[in-house]
Amino acid sequence: MNFLKKLFRKKEDSALLTPKDVEKYYDEWTDRYMDGFGDTFQSYRTESLPALLDYIIQSSGMRDDQTIIDAGCGVCGPAIYFATKLNVKIKALTISDYQCTIAEKKIRGNSLLKGQVEVRHGDFHQMEKYYPETSVDLIYFLESLVHSSDIPQALNSCKRVLRKGGRVYIKDLYYNKVEDKKLQKEIEETIRNLNKGFSLRVEKIDVLKKMVSDAGFKIIMCRPLQIPLYPEIGNRFVANNNITIYKSQKGLYDGKGVTYLAYYETLIEKA
Repeated sequence: MNFLKKLFRKKEDSALLTPKDVEKYYDEWTDRYMDGFGDTFQSYRTESLPALLDYIIQSSGMRDDQTIIDAGCGVCGPAIYFATKLNVKIKALTISDYQCTIAEKKIRGNSLLKGQVEVRHGDFHQMEKYYPETSVDLIYFLESLVHSSDIPQALNSCKRVLRKGGRVYIKDLYYNKVEDKKLQKEIEETIRNLNKGFSLRVEKIDVLKKMVSDAGFKIIMCRPLQIPLYPEIGNRFVANNNITIYKSQKGLYDGKGVTYLAYYETLIEKA
């Protein structure tokens, strides 16, 4: 790598997302998300929210008597739903202290829980600081790993707290690479806008696969989500908050989907 490339990479790395950036973003934006999405902040969703959450139960292999970490839990909408369906212990973790306060109230006010939900303020890059090593059966990231400043660190943290044979379920968005150089430039410009507007770091799916492999996990499943997308809620949220998506965008977002974004679900296992 020559000097100019090293210099560019150094500048690029210094501008990367940090957990503090994500904490500040959700402390400031959680009320907007609750107005737009309710208590489940998912851009890839079905028209029926229970249908989405039931699908995640099935795809992740979630079942009774498991100890589970919800990594990037938001205000615990999914965690509370799962604990009303199953007798599980869910350790919910959010980087936002504000979200933690809201989630605690929601948990205390729910009389339908079969399982337990315990929420705390913390960083999913360092789960071993909060939970005993080799104590967890399942960890899930529901459109939260995309906020990671260091995915390999997050994966290594997963390995430390998972039992042998424990699994990680990741539902997230990625972007595609195309042969057309002009279109690829437009794609990357849009990804930068998304990253800036939503405090994200969107990767390509092949990059995630390599990170998973390098971390020593076995890939059980990696596929596009097998449920129909209901984009209206997410598109309305973008428009209502005047978030810039396209370089050529003038005024409010027009609701057109970002067609080269791909939503995948990935299930991996600790050897």
